[in-house]
Amino acid sequence: MKIKILKYKGTPCYGRIADVYVIYWVDGRVHYMAATEFDDDLDIYTDEDSQITDPYLSNRFLVTSIGSKHPMITHEALLQDNLLERVIEGGPDEFKRFKERLLNTK
Repeated sequence: MKIKILKYKGTPCYGRIADVYVIYWVDGRVHYMAATEFDDDLDIYTDEDSQITDPYLSNRFLVTSIGSKHPMITHEALLQDNLLERVIEGGPDEFKRFKERLLNTK
């Protein structure tokens, strides 16, 4: 799935395209954890900050609720070895590990 980023933290982004790796809902709002090809971490965008450009999810996404009471649709590469939590907390090194895992599982 891909989104066009319209705003990031309130600032216009002029339509950068990002790959979505997690989708979740909080208080009726859709949130995407996504990254562009230039990012070294996952950023969170809402449905108001972005526009879906490619709505298709691969069969590599699973419905989960890891550490949350809210259901999430998560790419399977983030589910192994608690990688989602490590990417969120660990920064660029963990995100690099995630990107390597994506390349090795295609």
